[in-house]
Amino acid sequence: MKHYFESNDHRRDFLSGVLSGQVSLKFAYAGSSARTHDSLARSDGYRSVTLAAELEAALLSTQELPRARLSLIDVGSGNGDHTIGLLSRLLAHGFILERLTLCDFSEELMSMASERIADAFPKLTTRSMVWDIELTSLDLTGDWSEDSVLLLVGHTIGNPDRPDRVLQHLRASVPDGAPLLLSVSLRSSDLGEADVLMPYRTDVFESAVLEPFLALGIRREALEFEVSFEADSVIGIVTLVEQANIDGAVIPSGHRTLAFKSKRFAASEVFALLESARWRPIASRVDNGHLAIFARAVS
Repeated sequence: MKHYFESNDHRRDFLSGVLSGQVSLKFAYAGSSARTHDSLARSDGYRSVTLAAELEAALLSTQELPRARLSLIDVGSGNGDHTIGLLSRLLAHGFILERLTLCDFSEELMSMASERIADAFPKLTTRSMVWDIELTSLDLTGDWSEDSVLLLVGHTIGNPDRPDRVLQHLRASVPDGAPLLLSVSLRSSDLGEADVLMPYRTDVFESAVLEPFLALGIRREALEFEVSFEADSVIGIVTLVEQANIDGAVIPSGHRTLAFKSKRFAASEVFALLESARWRPIASRVDNGHLAIFARAVS
């Protein structure tokens, strides 16, 4: 398998993160990592963390939205599997889907998602836009209509280092009154650390996290990976066990990089994050450790 980044900018930014000791998980979705992420996203453990499509569709069905036409903007669309599940359930709830816009950091992952969605819904108009939601907003007002709904589902908000900034970027991208559907995984006092970490202690998850390091040119044998649960977050640390020379930079043996952080929220934290970013929660539902919230943008 060839290991590569989607662009020289991605390579530069990932190396900079490694040198500083912390990288964004978004690089584990792009380039050759799109394929390893796809394998991860289809694993049972990962789906148990992210999959809440029926909960999301059921919540949308209770809102005053145009059933005869619905345009969705799916932010962090990933490999498309969650999107297909949600679209199928929306159809079952009586919605007619008019248009779908996929937004993601990775062009390759969006291409994969677009093909799968086109196969599942050949009559649906679909387009894609590259968007790094951790860094910037995107002017969506030109494409916005009264039947548009913004999606941030599948626990996407749990992975960025600054979820508050992500929600601020989303708010700056849409007009007042725009609806948002958000879903997250909740932390649970009923689950012990071993139960929380079980989906992450797999070969497929380790491969997904390590793929960008391999794309840098670091040997797999030179990398160690460990996961732990700290301060309500699943933490993944990659340790270099031999010196590496990458693009003129020397990375010493023993260097540690925070390569993965996935936060588990209390419901009150999610509501507070939304309100601080000028989203007003309207309705919510909880099921099997997942929380879905319908909110609207306020001035």
